[in-house]
Amino acid sequence: FIKEGAIIPLSKTKSSTQVLDEEMEIHVYPKANETMTFTYYEDDGHTFNYQSGGYYSATFDAHMTSDNVVLHYKDQHAGYEPNWSVLTFVLHGPTEHSVKLKCEIKRQVSTKIIKQPFK
Repeated sequence: FIKEGAIIPLSKTKSSTQVLDEEMEIHVYPKANETMTFTYYEDDGHTFNYQSGGYYSATFDAHMTSDNVVLHYKDQHAGYEPNWSVLTFVLHGPTEHSVKLKCEIKRQVSTKIIKQPFK
């Protein structure tokens, strides 16, 4: 069970932590007429560099109206560069809604949107 209004970041299954992520998926379960906000955080996972600014953070907002969904992803702090170069938004719910995506990312990242109907 996943609660309506949830935003869940996922990476692909891997056999080892030595395998770097190439793609980040953000699963969105929008709630009608509400704005959902999520802060994504990542650091190297090995050092204390995050204490001196060696981390990455971004905010993500999603808002669903009666006929569209607006997604907004924005870098907040870029003291660390994540390995992923593909950012996929998986929108769970009504597939007839139009989707508007606004990404404010300082590095080269390809984006894609996948609409996934409720099952």
